Amino acid sequence: MLSDDCRRRAQRLAGEVMQVSGSNAQSMLPARKGQRANRWLFTACLLLGVLYRGEAAAPPDELSAPSPEVVRAARLYRVVPDRSELRLLVYRSGALAMLGHNHVISSQAFNGSVYVGEHPENSFFILNLPVHSFEVDRPELRSEEGKDFPGSLDEKARQRTRKNMLGESMLDAERYPDMRLTSRQISGELPELVLTMDVQIRGQVSQLQVPVEVVIDMGHLTATGHFSFEQTAVGIKPFRVMLGAMRVRDMVDVKFRITAVQTTPVP
Repeated sequence: MLSDDCRRRAQRLAGEVMQVSGSNAQSMLPARKGQRANRWLFTACLLLGVLYRGEAAAPPDELSAPSPEVVRAARLYRVVPDRSELRLLVYRSGALAMLGHNHVISSQAFNGSVYVGEHPENSFFILNLPVHSFEVDRPELRSEEGKDFPGSLDEKARQRTRKNMLGESMLDAERYPDMRLTSRQISGELPELVLTMDVQIRGQVSQLQVPVEVVIDMGHLTATGHFSFEQTAVGIKPFRVMLGAMRVRDMVDVKFRITAVQTTPVP
């Protein structure tokens, strides 16, 4: 049975988020001193290299929505796709791993909105990523990622990997063309924040915690970070052949940069 809070959030999701066009602009300020413990938490998480919670998250119709107060008080930033990037580092595994390759999966097609409130905990974001935008093993990116990604792969091999990734057994891009990221909670002090967010992939919603560095300056917002997650935890079955003798490692490393520009609300 749904809680009253979940019901209210689900009912607000469709209508209230869009009311941001009438919001008042306010500045995002550092969190209060009482939240300094979050700095220690953030530092520890960076040392660990990943923040992840594997507990079950709410289904899509219960995704968190900002309250009317948050929407009205927020400044709206729109994501700039060609200045943003998601990069996934996918590693081979299994007894015959040497016959396969590690892969760099990337996209510069993020779109969505960031609502910046007076404090980080009063802020909110909704991001979407078309899975068909994923590119496989761009030579310059393999070179940037170093010794684990030697050389360039031929075009035929790259397209074969992409076809497997978008296929029904993995991302199932025909049925689920978009990934969606929605914030549940933002904590910490600028520039070092911790995001708790719902990640919707293949129609399944999972919850992740991610450390992020956020810089806001002259109407521009930039968020950068890195973390790791298990594919099976977000509803993806890693690719495998020959009874698993050649397979993709469950754990994937993620790097991201989100750039957004402040917009003027339309009355």
